[in-house]
Amino acid sequence: MALLPQLGSRDVVIGGLEDALTHGIPVHPGSWSVALSPPLWPRLVRGGVRQRRLAGGLNSAVKAYYRRRGLSGPHATPAEVRDYLDADWSGYFKFAFVRNPWDWAVSAYFWTYRNRPPERRPDFATYLARLEADTAEAARMRRWYFGLTLDGRPVCDMVGRFENLAEDLDAVRRRIGFAEPLCLPHAKRSSGRGHYRDHYSTQGRAAVARLFADAIADYGYRF
Repeated sequence: MALLPQLGSRDVVIGGLEDALTHGIPVHPGSWSVALSPPLWPRLVRGGVRQRRLAGGLNSAVKAYYRRRGLSGPHATPAEVRDYLDADWSGYFKFAFVRNPWDWAVSAYFWTYRNRPPERRPDFATYLARLEADTAEAARMRRWYFGLTLDGRPVCDMVGRFENLAEDLDAVRRRIGFAEPLCLPHAKRSSGRGHYRDHYSTQGRAAVARLFADAIADYGYRF
């Protein structure tokens, strides 16, 4: 979202549009052009009516547009992006952000069950056990948040850290050449979670170490 005000009509944005509008950030013209194209404008209307806000319909229509063009969604793989961009791929500055896996697992838990009252949520230990048992879901999560390689090689020119988000994003801004500092809104905020370490037993700590062993080794994270 911090980059949205700087983007032009040809830039690709998949997802996050609802959060952007919620925080008063204008959606760049390219997303409106995609959503209002003849095959997709009915989805924009249906989504807006069903979700009772136009932003939801816009988000849905844009995601559908890019799925038809080989991008699986907001967490498209490097291979999908390379194939979409074709010859332009090599000329782009590529960056991503990683997060301490133990912290991120707690955040993912609260986000997954954000619409359930606390008494209807599984406890965190059960969530981790289910994640370990569901190898497909665990692989999907690793790909979404730590899939920063292509053909076995690192794909990013820079990898920032969530723990140093403002400073690292400012380094991205300077590298790209934006003159003005970026506004960094806090979207998808969860409340009442406390410090991530408070949620772990010895077994839970070990489960995350197993689930995200590669990312922990690659980025030197510790509990």
